[in-house]
Amino acid sequence: MGINAAIGIKINKLRSEKGMTLKNVSVETGLSIGFLSQLERGITTVAIDTLDRIALALEVDISHFFTKDDDGKANSQSYIVRDYQMPCIGSKNNMLEYSLSRHTQHFDMMSRLIELRPLPQNSEPEIYRPESHFAEEVVYVLEGILTIIIEDDKYELYPGDTAHFTADKKHTWFNTTTKSTKIVVINSPNPMKKD
Repeated sequence: MGINAAIGIKINKLRSEKGMTLKNVSVETGLSIGFLSQLERGITTVAIDTLDRIALALEVDISHFFTKDDDGKANSQSYIVRDYQMPCIGSKNNMLEYSLSRHTQHFDMMSRLIELRPLPQNSEPEIYRPESHFAEEVVYVLEGILTIIIEDDKYELYPGDTAHFTADKKHTWFNTTTKSTKIVVINSPNPMKKD
């Protein structure tokens, strides 16, 4: 099952549990009934901001629509993470964060896929300070344009570009474009590792 089908099934199930019709969701979100029907059947894709509107209408966090690791136990099937199984580990402001491993807590490094929505106008990005962050960070741009500031230097990174730095440097990254940006971030050591 692909991610579109998995999201559609969850929307349909949640909508049914809440006793809402497609028309109710359409009115709440401003999306057409036809689009919502196709989405529930997994035959169309959905943008993150659109999914955010649906989540709001159904009174759940957007992370509800993404598969989470249920049992937490490693087995022979847990070494591979399909894109529709990628656990959503956080969503805040303009960022969705997915783990690239089902068992991050067992590894020395932490790897994540992050989707950054455009930074809202007149808002300031969070600055990561050395005392509250990791020892090393690698940022690889998959899609879109990423603005990254390390100390007082500002860079624009494009698909295929990489930044690798020690986190004793004051730094931040954000998306100033009008489209989503996708990046892979690898941190070492892993703050989620269990000894």
